[in-house]
Amino acid sequence: MNTLVSELEYLRERIAIIHARVGDFVQPVGTTATQALWASEGDDARTRQQRRLCRELSMLWYLQQRADEGTVQYQAEAWRRSLGARLYDHRQKFLQEQDEYDRWLRLPSALREVTPEPPRPPELWVTDRGGHHWLINDRMLLTLDDIVRNLKKWRSSS
Repeated sequence: MNTLVSELEYLRERIAIIHARVGDFVQPVGTTATQALWASEGDDARTRQQRRLCRELSMLWYLQQRADEGTVQYQAEAWRRSLGARLYDHRQKFLQEQDEYDRWLRLPSALREVTPEPPRPPELWVTDRGGHHWLINDRMLLTLDDIVRNLKKWRSSS
């Protein structure tokens, strides 16, 4: 039996669990250190897991600050739809540049060494109303999908 009675209580509990696992690894949303969390996964499995948890923690904090009781799942879904649409539009805008860069990446390594690297398409960074910077990419959208899925599981078990 699930003893958590509210979405905000669920968020607080999930935040506490993640924070206990990552400790001081996480920085407040919008700092340069946090921006590095969004940019890459890194090579080390432990670091990748830490970064995934820190991204989730940042999003949970954001939802906790913005959503009222009973609207957390709705807000997470709306945020996901909005950011997904923005990322799609961004990718369409830079489709030619991405295709050129992808072609260069597919070259054999010997040929890639003598072929100039084309410019990478820009990443999509969004600044929210609170001045926090978010890198909108597939990792962020997958994390939001996980948050929504976990909220649905929690709701169905309560």
